[in-house]
Amino acid sequence: MEAVFFKEDARHGRSYKLLPDVLDRSQGKMNDGRSPYSIAKEEGISEGSIRYTVSLGRLKKKTSLK
Repeated sequence: MEAVFFKEDARHGRSYKLLPDVLDRSQGKMNDGRSPYSIAKEEGISEGSIRYTVSLGRLKKKTSLK
């Protein structure tokens, strides 16, 4: 009976919101200079998710040359 409610977790410990395809799209947008807020709004995730992923090093902020 429990098999009806539970299924195999294919994420292997990763967030379902930030799978590789979302990370790739988000990194491209960050490279274009877009803000975490605008990326999150477009992707349908929270800005905190983007910021957390940047803090983990999975996404890199575009560095500005001064």
